[in-house]
Amino acid sequence: MPEKLILHYRDPGASPADPQWLEQQLRAIGFLGERYNQAGDNQFLTGPDFLQYISFIGCSPTIYTTLNEAGRPGFCHMEISTVSQQTRFLGANNIRYFYCPHCRHKAKEPTFRHMQDPDGPDNLWKCPDCGNDIPVYELDLREQGGFGRFYIAIWGIGEGLAIPSDKLLAELERITEKSWRFFYCRTHE
Repeated sequence: MPEKLILHYRDPGASPADPQWLEQQLRAIGFLGERYNQAGDNQFLTGPDFLQYISFIGCSPTIYTTLNEAGRPGFCHMEISTVSQQTRFLGANNIRYFYCPHCRHKAKEPTFRHMQDPDGPDNLWKCPDCGNDIPVYELDLREQGGFGRFYIAIWGIGEGLAIPSDKLLAELERITEKSWRFFYCRTHE
């Protein structure tokens, strides 16, 4: 089951004015490598300083980052999304629970209709404890999902394996002048 770490703007409606400029900036700091055309137009190898921007948790995992290791389990590469016209759910099927941002009520996975169109008429979730109607993109999904118009995915980083370093989050904020957050995504691709 493919896993990835997703970085995205904290503001779900934000997007870079020029994604190619952002790509150049991420290359300049050594986070992003060369295009990895075998996987698609927006796929990249990791940059020479990638390991300075990701903090691995626990034991030293084996990850593969070079082109000749592509296709191996644990192959780590990146994807820079295109900019979506609308805010969308960026996660997958691994949301186990979430919290109301007002009263901290713990709830089970929201219904899929809420996730399909976070800007649409069904975008509100009603908290059974405090009674507030909350836009789904304001729910605390922990590190299991998020909403946005743009993201950077690091393929091959599973849940709890690593986190973006404070240095990476600070660089992203410096470059884009907006704050970022992250979550993990498991897909059935």
